[in-house]
Amino acid sequence: MIKGTNLEHILKTFQTLIKTYPDLLSSPVGSQMQTQIEQLNFFHLENIGNQINIGLFICDTEGTVLYINQENEKLVGLKYESVVGKNYKELSTDNQIGNVIIEYVLKHQIPYSSIAYSSLTGTQLLETGSPLFNQAHELVGVIVLDQDISETMALAENLRDSESQIAHYQKMVNQNSLIIEQLNQQNIIPQKNFSDWAEVHSPAVTKAYAMAFQAAQTDVTTLLTGETGTGKEVFANYIFEHSPRNKKPFIKVNCAAIPEHLLESELFGYVKGAFTGANANGKVGMFELANNGTLFLDEIGELPLDFQAKLLRALQQKEITRIGDTKSIKLDIRIIAATNRNLNEMVQNGTFRGDLFYRLYIFPISIPALRERTEDIPVLIQHFLSIFNRKYSKNIIFSQDTIDGLCRYQWPGNIRELENLIERWVVIYEPYTTIRWDMVVGYFSEFADETQHSHFEGHTLKELVSEYEKEILEWGYQKYGSTRALAKALGVDHSTIVRKAQSLNCKLQKNV
Repeated sequence: MIKGTNLEHILKTFQTLIKTYPDLLSSPVGSQMQTQIEQLNFFHLENIGNQINIGLFICDTEGTVLYINQENEKLVGLKYESVVGKNYKELSTDNQIGNVIIEYVLKHQIPYSSIAYSSLTGTQLLETGSPLFNQAHELVGVIVLDQDISETMALAENLRDSESQIAHYQKMVNQNSLIIEQLNQQNIIPQKNFSDWAEVHSPAVTKAYAMAFQAAQTDVTTLLTGETGTGKEVFANYIFEHSPRNKKPFIKVNCAAIPEHLLESELFGYVKGAFTGANANGKVGMFELANNGTLFLDEIGELPLDFQAKLLRALQQKEITRIGDTKSIKLDIRIIAATNRNLNEMVQNGTFRGDLFYRLYIFPISIPALRERTEDIPVLIQHFLSIFNRKYSKNIIFSQDTIDGLCRYQWPGNIRELENLIERWVVIYEPYTTIRWDMVVGYFSEFADETQHSHFEGHTLKELVSEYEKEILEWGYQKYGSTRALAKALGVDHSTIVRKAQSLNCKLQKNV
């Protein structure tokens, strides 16, 4: 380091030589000495350089480093002793901070800014280079200012995420307003718990709920039809909750889950001693348990043909007879049935009784598949995401491209499939993860072509090429250990690698 006293001594000595030898200034040696002293005088920053919190880096027109301050040491990670006096091109190839800026400013003699990354400190820097001129307006060097922008970059990323979420929520609000308006136009005022799965619905589901609300006001036998996972049980709950019987028993029976030989005893019950192994006190069946209330017969299309006749009598006569008994029991009961099968086709092929079908088909409600109500998908996603984030103490977020991708899926398992998939993702991903489409597209075989190319959407060719170049440079540096070896392997000049890494903000660091 050139101390202030040394600089003053050099200046006084040179002035004495000028007075003694006037012709010295016109000689090549004298002219060179004068230029060097002017540079030293201009770059004399010891008194202020370490008092500011911006990194300073100064070099002459040949690229020789004349000065760096303590803040530059902290931001870049290179010590004063290892930098000053060397040409900036000779510094470690792992830390080419400022090289592109210096080259540009020396060539064009105008200011230039860029974002850089120090692999030694892990700091993102905003670097601004400016030319230095003497009194004759001759270029004598370059000064580079370094500022730490790591926190600013993080805040910018958070802001972009927030803006995306705000746009998504605004879209949801607009959808909700439209649906509420449609409900008002139909004079349907949904009560609380309009649905167990979400509070708003597409026009197709709104129509189904309007029919369910009508059915709830009477004791009419209601048949709910729809694919598996569409929410038939949810509709059954809605009908019960909005019916005059909502304070009475609500018994649910999954007909497909009861073994065929136990159907009669489970539904109608039996008296004591009715058969070997029977409960000594007998058993009350599901029909009796639902007396004065509602009986929900789910998966009714799975009932065996020979039992359907017994069920028809119970529905027609509103009475049942326990196994082993001789007297019938009158019941006051409301029936809701549901199936994911086409009962009309089953009647045609002889696997379902026609008379039972028409007894059930008094007030049918068809529940649309999820692929027919895509406007509901964003609402359902946020509904389930809120539930499972609370359940598992996570704060998972879905990016807009993920929501858009889920809206394009056909959902053969409908809402149940969507619910289960969201729960799975909330469980497997870390808290505060933003789930992007490229992270989950592999779950869907119908999007196989997008698995490799989904990241193309929304990007220009230049952006995609830059992303691929960055990936090559970062991978290559891990493999070859230095930028010079990487340049040799790729068949390009070392300066090309350095310039590319700088412009692409590559993180050239070795994994430990």
